[in-house]
Amino acid sequence: MTAPIARVFDRVTVIAAAFWSILLCASGCETSSDTLPTTKVSPRPTRAMLLKCSPEGTVRLGVVRPGGTKQAVFWLTNHSGAPVEFREIKVSCECLKIILPIRRIWTNERMAGDIVLDLAAEPESQGQLAIEVEALTANGETAFALTVDVEVAEPGNPTGG
Repeated sequence: MTAPIARVFDRVTVIAAAFWSILLCASGCETSSDTLPTTKVSPRPTRAMLLKCSPEGTVRLGVVRPGGTKQAVFWLTNHSGAPVEFREIKVSCECLKIILPIRRIWTNERMAGDIVLDLAAEPESQGQLAIEVEALTANGETAFALTVDVEVAEPGNPTGG
């Protein structure tokens, strides 16, 4: 693909991902039939991953107020040589949701995913958080894993940790 076409394709992918994220959340992220089950994850797996994440390894959300919310976008690329279907996304904190526009990423396809942090249920949280994420395929393989780093503090009063 030429560079201008690739940029248009990336923009269309972002718009489509945002549309599906809004649509899924508007219909109730917790109860939508397209929402993947979310469970707690243990520390990051050492197994090989099928998909490449961008940013790779860690997504830094910056500073969030106690009880606040924050969102970010990350990208998945499938260079595995076969389609990858997601079965479940595990997170180490229930305050974090990963929203993917579809359950399958085709070979050589790139997909945007949303990271949604909501600390409303934990208004007393303070300090540094490193939330682990692991996505499993239909046959139990690790599709991708990443860490979401966030500092919970009042603006202008960082925890310094």
